[in-house]
Amino acid sequence: MPSPLSLGDTDDYATTEALAAITRITSGNFRLTVRLVGQIERVLKINNISTVTKEVVETARKNLVIGTM
Repeated sequence: MPSPLSLGDTDDYATTEALAAITRITSGNFRLTVRLVGQIERVLKINNISTVTKEVVETARKNLVIGTM
């Protein structure tokens, strides 16, 4: 089972920014959210990062083929 992204602390500014970026990019599309989260996990692992930030989400988005934004 993949590790959770630890996005539960909405009092943290970086978490709030990351959640907003995910919501903006996926527009609530569940399949796209699943694909994006997979890419986020990949970016975190490759770069040995433990915190999801807006920059991590944007980097993951760039690796997806999702059409124009």
